Amino acid sequence: MLNDIESWRDLIAAREDDEAEVKAIMQDAKFEDGFNELQKIDDKIVKLYREFNLKLKYLQDNPPADTSMLQWNELKGLKPFPVNEY
Repeated sequence: MLNDIESWRDLIAAREDDEAEVKAIMQDAKFEDGFNELQKIDDKIVKLYREFNLKLKYLQDNPPADTSMLQWNELKGLKPFPVNEY
C-alpha cells in the first residue's frame, strides 16, 4: 500500500517537473519570437535611417538656387541618424 502511494507521489512530482519544463520552454519560445520580430523591425528602421541619411547628404550637398527657401533652412539644421555601418 505504501509502495502504491510512493509511486503516485513520484508520478505527480514527475508530472509537475514536466509541466514546469514545458512552461519554461514555451516562455523561452515566446521570448525568442518577440526578439525576432524586434530584430526585423530594427532592420527596417536601420534601412530607413540609411536612406534618410543618404538623401539628407545629397540635398545638403546640392542646395537649391534660392537658399532662402523655408525647406532649405529646415534641412540645414538636420543631422544624420547614427547608424552602424557594416
